[in-house]
Amino acid sequence: MPHPYKYILLLITLVLPYLIVAHRNRFDSSFATALRFALAVAAVWGWLLCTRLIVDHMDARIALTPEQLASIHAGDGARNASALLFGWVPGVLLASISWCVARSWHWLRAII
Repeated sequence: MPHPYKYILLLITLVLPYLIVAHRNRFDSSFATALRFALAVAAVWGWLLCTRLIVDHMDARIALTPEQLASIHAGDGARNASALLFGWVPGVLLASISWCVARSWHWLRAII
């Protein structure tokens, strides 16, 4: 079972793009919305890189046996490389979902 701190990191990852893209966005300027979208993608990408470092550090602190510690540090850094190379993909996905939800909510409020 994952440690509870990982759920907090996941929650931050899910909320961050919505706060950047949708919070206080009136959607009256396409340029401002596109800039917010790009900022959300970059923020999620950077957050995923930081999260990788946080998870490695916390797992090393929580490890109870030398075998657990060795399994944390074993590997060629593929997890960090994948976060670096493909971290933009979850950012685009989450920012797109945030934009769709916020835009739909904005449209519904205008109708009602």
